[in-house]
Amino acid sequence: GMGTNFDFQRSGYPSYMDRYNNWWVVLDSAMAPTETISHQGDGQTDDHEFLMLENGNFVVAANDAQTIDMSVIVEGGSTEANVTGYIIQEMDDDQLLFTEWRSWDHFEITDYDSNLTLEAIDYVHGNAFDIDYDGNFLLSSRSLNEITKINRITTETIWRFGGTQNQFEI
Repeated sequence: GMGTNFDFQRSGYPSYMDRYNNWWVVLDSAMAPTETISHQGDGQTDDHEFLMLENGNFVVAANDAQTIDMSVIVEGGSTEANVTGYIIQEMDDDQLLFTEWRSWDHFEITDYDSNLTLEAIDYVHGNAFDIDYDGNFLLSSRSLNEITKINRITTETIWRFGGTQNQFEI
């Protein structure tokens, strides 16, 4: 079917991704839909992760594909590459944007340690995000082989673990 990622939220309510309509659906205790949530702005709502917080806020993500001339970034790069970035948005219970983090503002395309000459490059590919014990975001990015800690208010990077921009020694 078109429903995926059924999960119980911190709020106690279940949710799932409606891939046909490209939005998250929140259910009540009788499993009836009560609300639909999608990201705001460009891109496509990501189906990997969704959080409904205890305070009523929602956290959603979007994949944001842009056409980029990769030939100016890497030898042999496509002049019209479809490069996909990642966006995390937190909204209040009225679905008004509270904060937004965009990979384009914090990660370089060259942080992706793979073939940058392809026609399509998913340079972040956020697989999961959550809120750490201190209230900040943790993002797992498959394409970057990285866990990133992000300040939930300022959206600044706190640290990067793994990948080409690793800040830790093990």
